[in-house]
Amino acid sequence: MNCRARFLSQLVSREVSENANGGRGLFDLAAPLGFFSCQFMREVWAPTGTRTDFSSIPRLPFIWLVLGDRYRKPAAIHDRVYDTHEVPRWVADALLLEMCTVVDSDIRYRWAVTRAMGKCSTWARRHAMWLGVRLFGGSHW
Repeated sequence: MNCRARFLSQLVSREVSENANGGRGLFDLAAPLGFFSCQFMREVWAPTGTRTDFSSIPRLPFIWLVLGDRYRKPAAIHDRVYDTHEVPRWVADALLLEMCTVVDSDIRYRWAVTRAMGKCSTWARRHAMWLGVRLFGGSHW
């Protein structure tokens, strides 16, 4: 069977507060956002009105440069799953990694050298996100 993990809708959000979360902002989804997971063979949805900060990445220059604002769709669904506890925490975090992988797979590189470097850097970036939620996300669960 050939399964393809994918987002089922586009991200549509509206800002609720620019100054919330230490300046990171707070947003509501203006339309449902869905993802189909091949790893767990299920759909996961964040309905309209889901509140998210997209990701609680510290605004330290190097960390933000590497990780910031790249995985908005995965972060919104991950925030929803963390709020509802509809799956165990390890599943929520595995879903985050799978969603980040889908985001990264949409990147196209023109040259073989940049493709090789890009695949390595995107792997490191998404695993850094995953490791961050595994190490520090427990307090938000």
